[in-house]
Amino acid sequence: MKRLFIILTLFTVSFLYSQETSRERKSIEKQIVQAGVFYRNSQFDKSLELSKNALVRSFKIKDAYLIANSYNSIGVIYDEFSQAKRAIEFYDKALQYANKTDNDSLKDWVYSNLGSAYYYNKIDVKKGIIYYKKSLFYAEKTRDSVQIAYTKLNLANAYFTFEDFDTGYKYLSEIRPYFETQSDDEGRFYLLNSLGVYYSNETQQKLAEDYFIKALALAKGAGMEGLSINVYEKLVEHYKKFNQPEKVKLYAEKLNQMNKILFPEEKLKSLETH
Repeated sequence: MKRLFIILTLFTVSFLYSQETSRERKSIEKQIVQAGVFYRNSQFDKSLELSKNALVRSFKIKDAYLIANSYNSIGVIYDEFSQAKRAIEFYDKALQYANKTDNDSLKDWVYSNLGSAYYYNKIDVKKGIIYYKKSLFYAEKTRDSVQIAYTKLNLANAYFTFEDFDTGYKYLSEIRPYFETQSDDEGRFYLLNSLGVYYSNETQQKLAEDYFIKALALAKGAGMEGLSINVYEKLVEHYKKFNQPEKVKLYAEKLNQMNKILFPEEKLKSLETH
């Protein structure tokens, strides 16, 4: 199973209400944020339980913003385990309620998650691109530089999937300065990995491998070994292209080992019981 690109605001809740905000709304907001904490700590069963409880409470007070956030949170958890169809069902419901609000950031996040669900799970890449472009519209409308950068990075990789490397590289070039100067280690990791993919296609084998190696080193040095799974997948494809079966086998084994670490059967079974 794949780990999606991390959209930094997946579980972010903007506290936009006035001082008259009810205690119940504040309590639900905190619950959704706590669900995000559990998610980032890989406590997916607890995250799912909190998100579902927040959804029930949000319906009781008929708050479209919180309902959308709760649906989105649930979708993210299923997406983590590549249960894409279930994730999309929740994202679609999130979008339905997000569109009842005037919160453009919320719409941006949900469209972005839908794009990733369709793209990374290889369900319908073209549809993923459509959703990414809608996400980009709202990110640019709100001038959210982080979301703009990550959405363009996702668009670049989606176009790479279609082997439209010219269009993909255009997006990549636009946001490369941001990731190199303003982003955190995670963002720089994804940039390096994407550059590896691009130069692999350009048959610049050594340059591509340099970027892949830098990405792996960054992940290890920053304590983000779990991200290495993204590079291993691309290295398998890379060495197939250059007809190096021994290295294909090496990175396929690393990929399999990482999958077992990130997604052990007991975690998946725990999620399925909810």
